[in-house]
Amino acid sequence: MTRRILIADDEAGIRLVLATHLRRRGWHVDEAVDGTEALDRLEHEEYDAVVLDHRMPGLTGIEVARTTNCEPLTFIFSAYVDRDLETEATELGCASVAKTDMEELLRQLDEVLGATT
Repeated sequence: MTRRILIADDEAGIRLVLATHLRRRGWHVDEAVDGTEALDRLEHEEYDAVVLDHRMPGLTGIEVARTTNCEPLTFIFSAYVDRDLETEATELGCASVAKTDMEELLRQLDEVLGATT
């Protein structure tokens, strides 16, 4: 079964690297360049998980998570992680808050959703 994931990050390089790793693992990957596009995609498509950068133009990752109640499984993946962000994401029900550690994020996705390959 192919899992579907949405990556929302305003940095094209991060989207590319993360999408490449996930596609190699068998995921179907869609990308959004900001929080507004992510929210639009989440309203019109079904995903098994979403990875949101926290600091994006328009809506931030935590604002998207707040709007969707962390459905589907939501992972905040950002260089700008602090206690307040971790607390809010946990209270909202996000699956994880990770500070730009790609291997850790991939491990968490595998752990929570199961490896696809």
